[in-house]
Formats: sequence, structure tokens, C-alpha cells
Amino acid sequence: LRVKIQDTHPNDTFYISEFCIETDTFIQAGHLDTNAWLTDPALSDSDLDGWADAYEIFTSLTNPLNKDTDGDNAWDPNDRDPLRNVMLEIRPISGTFNNIYWPWPSPSLEMVIRFHVNDLIDPEFLEDSSRIGFCTAPKLASINPTWWGAYQTALWDQGEGYRYYYDISDDIRVQSNIIPFYFQLWQMLNTGDVPIFAGAWLKDTYSINNVGHWEELVVQMNGDKIRCQVETIAIERANTIAIFESNSTSFTGHYNNEERMSIIQLHVTEDGNYTTGTPFKPGSNTIVIPTSLFEKTVLNSYLQNEQLENTPLYTDQEGMFEFYSIDRDGNIVDDQCGDTDFLFVRYNITQSE
Repeated sequence: LRVKIQDTHPNDTFYISEFCIETDTFIQAGHLDTNAWLTDPALSDSDLDGWADAYEIFTSLTNPLNKDTDGDNAWDPNDRDPLRNVMLEIRPISGTFNNIYWPWPSPSLEMVIRFHVNDLIDPEFLEDSSRIGFCTAPKLASINPTWWGAYQTALWDQGEGYRYYYDISDDIRVQSNIIPFYFQLWQMLNTGDVPIFAGAWLKDTYSINNVGHWEELVVQMNGDKIRCQVETIAIERANTIAIFESNSTSFTGHYNNEERMSIIQLHVTEDGNYTTGTPFKPGSNTIVIPTSLFEKTVLNSYLQNEQLENTPLYTDQEGMFEFYSIDRDGNIVDDQCGDTDFLFVRYNITQSE
């Protein structure tokens, strides 16, 4: 601290009896630094999550003022990836059925996948939320005749393939690294669905490990085989902007009723022209608006009349926007069904736009 007093009268006397230093704790900020964390100077760990502020700022790059930086319900020190939300991508590959009764007609095969999660807080898997299961889309099997019968194989990974996603807990105190998977193969016939493997569940395990890790799970019995790939992926947290009618809706972070939604996703870049008060932030921004409300907007009329070029969403750069019309033709008549009306994605849009 340096106090400088200038006076033109040499006989004047000045006394400083009390002074106060106020700081916002710009930790290790340089003279030209313009961004800093406003941490608590009395604490080494401002958010009390177990990680010191210095570690969060310079090493983990997490928010020293928020226990859960990415908002996935796991405190940063216990989070598999404190900056992103970890998920499983499940990609069925193939199912092979040794049909000893060939030449039965080639059937459709359906893979049934079940797995257990949250094993550290529910080791016996007593809670319904710990038992996850789903059926794949049915696929018509091809026939490979042999002298003892015929192998019938259905492929799910042809073309773009099928992918299913599940949001596991990122908290290492809730979900261990190992997830057991169980598989069945069902034969879809006109006379009824028939489970192969005599109805048994065939087991394999998947190790979550780090983002980008993947394994091919293979189970088989008596010549019947299922192949399925599982990968650990991560998605960044999106800045979500919910739009609602303030004069008719009490909004507390959730819509009161399930209804059809329109979704606009903007990938915003920082262009140096940030406007104070705008809800958009650099990165992924998702606007959610009930379709019943969106139908009253000017943007809706532009979309209906194919005049997107009259809106800031348009760009003549190839591949910079995508439009997915899910129910713009009105085939779904139930407004309370919860389906998405459309999804619009715009890449490389600036904050000023």
C-alpha cells in the first residue's frame, strides 16, 4: 500500500489515523489481466467442495464457486468428468440364431439389453431406477444354410446403424467402474415372439474407464451369439433458455405440464461484441419453447413460408445449420404428448447476431 499526498504548503501536517483496504481477491492477477475469480479471501476452498481454489482455477479448470461445475449432480472431486456429463453409447452390432428347424421362414430378430447401474448405493438393485432395459428395433435376419440347420443373422450396424444412450451417474460414490450387461435374443414370428437361449440372460461386463473408452461385448450359447459395442462419451453442459408465457404460467425451473416443444440450438462463438443482459453465452445454447407458444411468433411464420434467410438464424455457409422436422405436418394430434415439434441447429453464430 502506498499513500501519496501532494501539498504546496510546507508547514501543513497530515495524519492518517484510519484506512481500509477493500479487495475482491483477484488471486495472482497481473496488471493487464481483465478476468479473475471473485473467491473468498478467508477460505482456501470457497465452494467447500474439497478442492482448493488454486487447484480448480489452474489445474482442473473447474468453477471454484460451484461444487458442481457441469451441473450433473456430482460434486467436482467425485465427478468422473467435472467439466462434462458422462453417458453410455450402446450400439448393437449383430445377433445370430442357430435355427436347427430351418427352413422356417427367415424371422425378424430383436435384441433385448438390460444393465444395472448405481451399484454403490443400491448393491442389490432393489430400486427400479437401478435396473435399465430396452429392446432394439427388430431386424430381418439373413440365412446361411448348413447341413445341420441354418444360421440366421440380423445386423444392426449396417448404414448409419442404431445407437442408444443412457445417462449414468457421474458420481464415483454412486456408480462403480464396472457395469454388468445382460442380453437376450428374441425371434419375432407371426405366431408370437420366442426367446432364444431358452429364455436365459447372457452376461458380460463393461468398464466405464475414461471418456473415449469402448468395448465390444460378446455373449453366446450353443452357436447363438450377440455382439454389442458400448462406449463412454461425454457432452458439454448447454446454456438452456426456457421460454414461457409469464401472464399464465408459474415457472419454477420446470414447465407445469408436459407438452410438445420446439427446440433451437445455437452454437455461439465469442466475437468481442458481447451485449450486457443477453442470455446467450459462448458455447452450446438451447432454446426450449412450447409449440403452442412458438406458433404465435414471427420466426414461426418465416419457417412456415420457407423464408429463413430473413432471420439471424440463416447463413449461406454450407453445413452451418440443420433443421429436423419431427412433427411439422401435424400427424401427432395430442398436444400433451411431449414429442418435439422440430429441432433447429445453427453453428458458428456470434453473440451479437
